[in-house]
Amino acid sequence: MVNVKVTLSNSSITELEVKGHAESAEYGKDLVCAGVSSVTTGLLNALDTLCPDTCELQLSPGYVSVKVNQITEENQLILKVGKIQLETIELSNKKFIRIKKVEV
Repeated sequence: MVNVKVTLSNSSITELEVKGHAESAEYGKDLVCAGVSSVTTGLLNALDTLCPDTCELQLSPGYVSVKVNQITEENQLILKVGKIQLETIELSNKKFIRIKKVEV
């Protein structure tokens, strides 16, 4: 199961954490994992390229973390697009991905 945690403060995303593996198919054929990996890798690349130094980014096998140090219009747009993309994957794959939103 892929677990996604979105932390919000005053409607701004302050943290995004993705961990685990979908295990919806055998290794190399898991389309849920492939979709989540594509979304999160693109998200990290966009933040790193378009909003350098506004977020702490971590990537390791089965784990992605974004911690927002400075909220900007650009990083919020990128994070919200990523959240929508992950929610779209969740819609048809509820057994393999779960998104939890936490307001602080």
